[in-house]
Amino acid sequence: MAAVLGMAFLLAGCGDDGIYGDYKNEQYGLILKISEKNIEYKGKTLAVESWGNNEKEKTYTARVNASGYKMNMRFVKKGNDVVYQGALFKAD
Repeated sequence: MAAVLGMAFLLAGCGDDGIYGDYKNEQYGLILKISEKNIEYKGKTLAVESWGNNEKEKTYTARVNASGYKMNMRFVKKGNDVVYQGALFKAD
């Protein structure tokens, strides 16, 4: 239980440290909403099964279930913003 709470604290973080939040890609107008349990992207809500992170590289990986298909989504934190699939999403 303590390990789960510790991981949630690391992912949520304080200020610039966490990944959870709403982001927008200004070039394409895409919205990315990241929470502990769901990721909303391109009009779809993906259920998060687990999170992993590498604090040294500021990367976060979510294992999601997309309509029965399991996949990993990798995010890189850049200050307050997030890079996903090479596109910059600014904190909204």
